[in-house]
Amino acid sequence: MKNWFRNGMKPDENKFWNVFDSFWHKDDPIAINDVENLQTALDNKANSNHSHDEYAATDASNIHREEWLEVLDLTEPKDSGVELTQEYAEIGTNATQKQSDFNLSVNDKIQALRESLATKLRAPDDIVGDYMIRVSLDEDEEFEVEYVPISVGSNPVPENHQHTITESDIKTNSIEIVLPNSVNTSAMLLLYVRGLYVGRNCYSVLNNTITIDSTLVDYAINSGDLVDIIYYKN
Repeated sequence: MKNWFRNGMKPDENKFWNVFDSFWHKDDPIAINDVENLQTALDNKANSNHSHDEYAATDASNIHREEWLEVLDLTEPKDSGVELTQEYAEIGTNATQKQSDFNLSVNDKIQALRESLATKLRAPDDIVGDYMIRVSLDEDEEFEVEYVPISVGSNPVPENHQHTITESDIKTNSIEIVLPNSVNTSAMLLLYVRGLYVGRNCYSVLNNTITIDSTLVDYAINSGDLVDIIYYKN
């Protein structure tokens, strides 16, 4: 077409028309079949009514573990291959060790605790008859076990006095329980609040008053709570 319009040439009407007909006018619609590779692109798009079978289910029921391990280039996960992310001083491990080291340390701690408890809970040979076991923590957070005979020789059977906490019993940092004279506070054995044992380091006894230090017990004591006081009668 360019040769029709060289210098000195005289293009006729048909040549001009052919030039204009060779272009798409902006107002002329373009048929889909006339767009190169458009049909191929449309064939490759996602179907508007496709299912979600190829997606992971919310309950992970269609996830195949072995296939994912292969895709992610992961070998069979083992504790010996998992590194800790922080130090656990109370367990005795640090961040450079493995999960298997942590598990072993925890297991050793549990075994040592079981052996310690088994030894301490084994009644001495001089304990005869029925007895109560009182378990508490000492200042070093070690288990302290006491064996209290219930009926040995001339020892009386312990009594249980129950007291319901009132608003007047509750002080700023303590609970003060005034007991009747019939309760022998000098021969107290055990103290419970809502069935929870109160360690001897958490309360004091003066005359007929028991004072529980509420800052030392690891639970709240509220009005209406039932207190059990186990003691020997006068």
